[in-house]
Order: sequence, then structure tokens, then C-alpha cells
Amino acid sequence: CLQIQIERGDNEEIASTLWSLADVYHGWEKYDEAIEFYSESLQLSREIGSENVTKTLTSLSDVHLQRRQYDKASQYAKEAIEITSNLGDTSTKAIALWTMASVHRDQGQIQDAIPFYMEAVRAYAEIGQLQKGLEMLEEAGFSVTLKALSKARSE
Repeated sequence: CLQIQIERGDNEEIASTLWSLADVYHGWEKYDEAIEFYSESLQLSREIGSENVTKTLTSLSDVHLQRRQYDKASQYAKEAIEITSNLGDTSTKAIALWTMASVHRDQGQIQDAIPFYMEAVRAYAEIGQLQKGLEMLEEAGFSVTLKALSKARSE
């Protein structure tokens, strides 16, 4: 499939296929291979001005987060947040914000993580997925806070 796309010169499809290959490796926890394919996809996506840039940045951020390479994870997430903010891509922005929050959380910087979590939940709410954002907060260990907020609102 990739070879046919290369022969056709369909750079958008090549970038998309590279991202898909990277995503498979990411799922298999073969992070070196995932980073290689995500990086190739990112480079090509940037060259052609593809919308896949932000999706690839968030994926690279997540891989580096899983490898505990926090500086790189933060770098990719920041760039994704900036680009998605400018494009109005709220869905991808929510993912990038969540990843940035996780970078801080995993380093024990909870106070720095909270604003990113809250902004991510707001972004999920904007796209009609508030419940998903709240469930993710609970999974991140904020269930007591959510219960307290619910109780406070009902009083």
C-alpha cells in the first residue's frame, strides 16, 4: 500500500499511512519504531501543509510521555496546543492538553497539571464530550475532587 502511494506521489496518503504504521507500533509498545514512523509522517505532513501535523505531534508527545521523556513530550504537546488553538481544532487540542497535564502529573507537579486538566475538560465539553473529560479526570485520580464539586453544586 505504501509503495503504491510512493509511486503515485500521493504525499498526503503517504503521511497518513506512516502515521498509521506508527500508531500500530505505538499500540504494541515498540516505541522506537513508533517514533521513527511518527517523525517521518510529521516531516512529510509539514512539507505539504497537512492537517495531520497536529495529530502526529500529539502522538509523538504521548509516545515520549510513555517513555518518560518528559522534555520531548512537553515540547510536542506545546506545539500541538499552539497550532490547534490557531486552527480552532478543539478535539486535537483536548488531547494535547491532556498529554501536557499528564507530563506534569507524572513528574509529581500536580499544581502545574491541574490547569491543563481543566482546560482539557473544557475543550471536551466544547465538542460535546464533557462526560469523557470527566471520566478521564476520574481515571487520573481526581474522583474525590469531582465528587466534592458535584456535592458543592447541589448545595
